[in-house]
Amino acid sequence: STQGVSSAASDVYKRQKKERILFCKRHKDTTPAEWRSKLQALGDIKEFTYYPKELQPRFKRFRAPWTYMNKKEKRQGPFLRPKRWFKKEDWKKVKKQKVFGITTSNGKVLAFLVPKPWSAEQWAVQVKKKVGPFLKKSFPGKSSFTVLLDGEKLLHAPVAKAAFREQGMTALPGWPAYSPELNPQENVWPIAEKYMRKNLESDDDTFATFQKNCLTAVRAYPSPQNLVGAMAKRVKKCLERNGGMLDQ
Repeated sequence: STQGVSSAASDVYKRQKKERILFCKRHKDTTPAEWRSKLQALGDIKEFTYYPKELQPRFKRFRAPWTYMNKKEKRQGPFLRPKRWFKKEDWKKVKKQKVFGITTSNGKVLAFLVPKPWSAEQWAVQVKKKVGPFLKKSFPGKSSFTVLLDGEKLLHAPVAKAAFREQGMTALPGWPAYSPELNPQENVWPIAEKYMRKNLESDDDTFATFQKNCLTAVRAYPSPQNLVGAMAKRVKKCLERNGGMLDQ
């Protein structure tokens, strides 16, 4: 029944909320400086969308510079999901590219394109080839690293954990499920996208150029040294909302 589904969804939400509260209470007294000392890096994945030349005018016309909306605005072009901006045959021309970004507590940034298809085995390869060496270079003389990653199962699969151990990496324990806004790496994505669209993108860009632009934009984030310390503020705000997410 609908009531049964709603009840089940409510139970899941309550459980997630409880996990968020427990995590934040555990870290409520951790200062920005302490976060920078005990957490070496934040990692996250963002999907960027490439619009070929013939779709650029419509994309630019409909793209909204803000996300707040009332009920009437929800039905207007700029507030629809991008897929609805185009006819089905046009939407097939759109391409997606995921980028993995990681920012260290001392302000170093790594960004690389996520391959397709994306698997735990491929992630483990990236950990060994890119993430681990990047952390070792960012923290000379240090042999162990704690990294914040969201709860996506692929990132924590056995093969990935084995790669973590090999590189001296540990995922921050107790991370609550479905808590993207607790991760300050999320700050990077809207700023990177705005920077790319305004300063790097042109109508004639090929997909290969677009991919390079995505990486350039992520690496250009203006204050990476502040991200890890921002965990203190995120934890505080989550507790003020009694575990609720930012939009609740």
